[in-house]
Amino acid sequence: MSVTFSINHRRTDDDEHWMNLSNVNAARLLEWLGIPVDSLVGEMPARELAALCRRRLWPEPRNFDPAIPDEVSGRVYSFGRPAGYLRQRTAELLALAELAGDGLISWG
Repeated sequence: MSVTFSINHRRTDDDEHWMNLSNVNAARLLEWLGIPVDSLVGEMPARELAALCRRRLWPEPRNFDPAIPDEVSGRVYSFGRPAGYLRQRTAELLALAELAGDGLISWG
């Protein structure tokens, strides 16, 4: 399963207007930005989301996410992620929000 972030509920062939993350990574990104994750469906004014993204991109120690190693538990394999992954995705989401201007960013 995955979550697509897009401008005003639109997904086009143009990668500039949307981004897609796994459910786990989308939930972690929303939490990282301080957005409650009751479900992986929502929307927010692009300007508000852009402000949250900019705040998370300030060069402060708390805004640098560490690597998470892969984990194996029996037959279950959980993929980790490299250091800086959330910052990278935050920058991509900021670009999407800036492109949306006064519109909405939706996810689901």
